Amino acid sequence: MSQKIPFLQMFAALRQWTELSNGVEGWQIVSAAIDKASRSAKITVEGAAGAGPNLMAQAEEALCRAYGLNSVKIEAAPAPEADGDCCRGAQCAPAGGHCPPLQNASEERSAHDEDAFARTEAIRRAAMKNTARPAAAPSKREKKPQGKAIFGKAISKAPTPMGELELDMGMVVVEGDVFAIDNRELKKRGAWVVAFDMTDYTGSIRVNKFFPGEEGKPLVDGIKKGMHIKVQGRLNMDRFYGDMVLEPVAVTAADKKMKEDTAPEKRVELHLHTTMSSMDALTSVGPKLGPDRNVVKRAEAWGHPAIAITDHGVAQSFPDAWHSAKKIKILYGVEAYFINDVDDRVAVHGETDAPFNSEIVCFDIETTGLNKKHEVIIEIGAVVLKNGEITDTFNTFAAPGRILPPEIIRLTGITDEMLKGAPSQKEALRAFGVAMGELPSEEPEGPKGFFGKKGKKH
Repeated sequence: MSQKIPFLQMFAALRQWTELSNGVEGWQIVSAAIDKASRSAKITVEGAAGAGPNLMAQAEEALCRAYGLNSVKIEAAPAPEADGDCCRGAQCAPAGGHCPPLQNASEERSAHDEDAFARTEAIRRAAMKNTARPAAAPSKREKKPQGKAIFGKAISKAPTPMGELELDMGMVVVEGDVFAIDNRELKKRGAWVVAFDMTDYTGSIRVNKFFPGEEGKPLVDGIKKGMHIKVQGRLNMDRFYGDMVLEPVAVTAADKKMKEDTAPEKRVELHLHTTMSSMDALTSVGPKLGPDRNVVKRAEAWGHPAIAITDHGVAQSFPDAWHSAKKIKILYGVEAYFINDVDDRVAVHGETDAPFNSEIVCFDIETTGLNKKHEVIIEIGAVVLKNGEITDTFNTFAAPGRILPPEIIRLTGITDEMLKGAPSQKEALRAFGVAMGELPSEEPEGPKGFFGKKGKKH
């Protein structure tokens, strides 16, 4: 190792044990060898010459526990020797003088012990002046406490993202949602172990602490799954869980900030499933729910002009969506599935693997009724699409040869006056065929069914 590394810089996890970290504060790592196969380490440190065997053993045990090692051996590096053969830790005499007489063994041991004690005390005093590294927090000023205090005092400090938590941060504040609770009552000891997990979706942390008597009851009774809370506490390594936990000193209920849509031009959601789509969505439109859980109210709060409901084959969410909407338009839709379960006729004709950029004819007709045997066409409209763009259009009326029923006039908006002078059925079909190309000889039900029936006739 080309340079010395502070012991606690390399093994920062030991800072969770305050007394131990104070004792090893001045250690410098001279060399370290780690055997991955046996999960063992041998470390030589400088500045530990005066450390007693108990401190060495505690440091070795702590390293095994914190880093999952099987064995650790810490050795103190020998202190650098002074120049001259006669010097053994004492100052040399001035040049030209003589070394002081040697002390007897007992006096030398006593002086060595006193010197080691002095060095240890100096290290301890220096460590007490150093505070734990503060948690990273925004530069904003602390705000007034908001929310009801559940345990301890109300919290005003800004939270630290859970994904940035480090064991050596000491006292921190986190904010998030409670997603699991694991409190345990120790009846024989008359105590509680409060434990719950929370997340801010950058990371997660377990809040855990032993409370004698009824001290932990406010947390046991006040913390519920799904709550949004702030917790202030000290990070520590829990031996039982084998992971970092947060020991709380204060817990406050907090309002969860709703996400915002800051886009200058608001979007319109055209494909949305609700809880009425079986096994496919968790999105709710219940009118009694707030914007945090009702998607229609959320879209309205974001300033969206409209939102579509397109559940799988059902329309049961329409009433709730209508009751939820105040200043937003509901687009009622459905994901429908078409299958011919009546006879053996094929439901879809043509090439099913044609590319989307090929030429496609989209057409629609209006008729005097739905029965293709007795009703006739009164209007044909079509567009030609290529590469997603309209390249040609076609539209014509067709004379029905009869007076239109009132219900057809109401549904289509086409009147008898509009059909005066229109081409005949034969002329309209031939004009459409010339403009759009040949039609298939076999046609399914619907608009193409009319074309097949009338096309063969004319």
